[in-house]
Amino acid sequence: MKKGILFILFLGLLAGSACRKRNSTAVLPNNDTTQNGNNGNNGNNNDPNAFSYRINGIRNVLLQRGGDDVVSLQLTRLTGYPELVYLMVRGLPNGVSASFSQNQGVPSANSSFYTNISFHALTTADTGTYVVQLLTKSASTDTMRNTFTVRVTADGECSVSVQGNYHDSTACNNTTLYQTTSTVALNNISLHRVDVYNFAGMGYKALAELDCTAGTVNVPSQTLPNGITVSGTGTFSSTQMIINYTQTTAANVTSNCTVVMNKY
Repeated sequence: MKKGILFILFLGLLAGSACRKRNSTAVLPNNDTTQNGNNGNNGNNNDPNAFSYRINGIRNVLLQRGGDDVVSLQLTRLTGYPELVYLMVRGLPNGVSASFSQNQGVPSANSSFYTNISFHALTTADTGTYVVQLLTKSASTDTMRNTFTVRVTADGECSVSVQGNYHDSTACNNTTLYQTTSTVALNNISLHRVDVYNFAGMGYKALAELDCTAGTVNVPSQTLPNGITVSGTGTFSSTQMIINYTQTTAANVTSNCTVVMNKY
């Protein structure tokens, strides 16, 4: 009798193990029951212990013809036994491609899964704004659809080419140079504006306006959170910015400065 009971328990353990292994296989996203948005339920609303996950980092993409943009994603497990999640992009305009650094991975109980999507537009890519979908799916979840836009601009939209990371050399009132780094990112309000993060090593974001035809940059007068007001002009290329600017403190002390920014 005891041997029979032990045998039944052994079969139960085998069945549980097989069930867990079944969920480790990636499944290509398809057109089955889909879920818009990113609330992490993933089609398992009736089972609080089912696998679910959340995607962070989805944003709109802006490309110049011949240019690139990279979106960094983080997939975090919310509940359930970890499963392999498969990712794909659908609905790209003609002439635009998207490639993943990893198109599948497991957001485990202890760590997230990270991947980058690299978008590239050919010089002949269709211009305009397009609604694109990021599709994700695991073995036990429905296909989850997240939408974002891909905007493709003509060659003359120079703000796309200047985005990136820079090594900066800054000097004020002919003092010794000091070295910092900054990041130039696209501004969400205007295509010809960019945001310069850690402008001149001050630790804050400054707005800059680009003249694509003349190759000049204007930093309109703006007061940073540290109370310093900056304004200036300069020149730029796809790899360098040189900005001559003034900075005025809240006590009305003004300095004349130059920052040379080289992309790396």
